Amino acid sequence: MEIRIREMETALREMREAMTQLSTQVSKLRSPPDAVETQKEKLPASPTTPEELYNSAVGHYRKGEFGQAILEFHEFAMKFLTHPLAMEAQYWIGEAYYSQRDYRQALVEFQKVVDRYSEGNRVPDALLKIGLSHRALRNPARAVEAWQRLVRDYPESDAAREARTALGGRAPTAPPTQGR
Repeated sequence: MEIRIREMETALREMREAMTQLSTQVSKLRSPPDAVETQKEKLPASPTTPEELYNSAVGHYRKGEFGQAILEFHEFAMKFLTHPLAMEAQYWIGEAYYSQRDYRQALVEFQKVVDRYSEGNRVPDALLKIGLSHRALRNPARAVEAWQRLVRDYPESDAAREARTALGGRAPTAPPTQGR
């Protein structure tokens, strides 16, 4: 699945570059030579700092441009692995897939939050979304597992309160005891 994503991201990046080149060529054909420089100044600059890239991705997500948001969040997560916003970027990749109802890929991305940032403050939210994704995929047993883990491991979180509601008040199952 990751290979497919990488191929899609590469194809999208190449298409974006091709569109930019085409746009530039069309502008040159339509504009007098001295107007080309003025148009170049109006083009938005590519994000140059981690924060600019992250904010650009958030902006695309908020506009509902989920594909572009995923590309930028992924670029951020790959380039800036140790940046304080890396966990947030990974979480928002999952949210973007979830927003597109691609629950299988959302599961993969939210699980990365849990695996890579086990001490992070987004883990409870990721576990909640893992459960919601399983429920959307008609896998209630796996949804209950995720929510029970959330309630057990992060009982005071807002996400745990939502999980309790989704569980319908069921208490989390205790891990099996040995030797009893």
